[in-house]
Amino acid sequence: MAKLFAYQIGQNPRIQTDLLVDPQLFEDEHGCAGGVGFGLADCVQTGMFTDIEVIKRYLHEATYVFINGDFDRLSYLEIGMALSLGKTLYVITMNPNVTKEDLGIPFDNATIEFLSPSAFTERIHET
Repeated sequence: MAKLFAYQIGQNPRIQTDLLVDPQLFEDEHGCAGGVGFGLADCVQTGMFTDIEVIKRYLHEATYVFINGDFDRLSYLEIGMALSLGKTLYVITMNPNVTKEDLGIPFDNATIEFLSPSAFTERIHET
């Protein structure tokens, strides 16, 4: 299997459960939220697969694992898996003050980078 470019963790569209983090937390002081864009063929998203071993494999192969707003209780499973695989979790946010505590991510030794959409896009283009 070729190395996967990105894995986006978000709300699972197959099992629509309540969001656990207010998406407004990702907005700047003007209420603007940002997004990132690259070829969808290069990105796996939450809900595309249901087999836990397949999800684990894609998380392992991804160059980037990121969240950018909507995530629910099932997203925490993927976040935990990614962090246990030693992945850096990129949190894409317009809010420079958001923290892992705000997101309810309880892992002390996790590598988490908070980036603006433009900084993340720049990082992608460097790859």
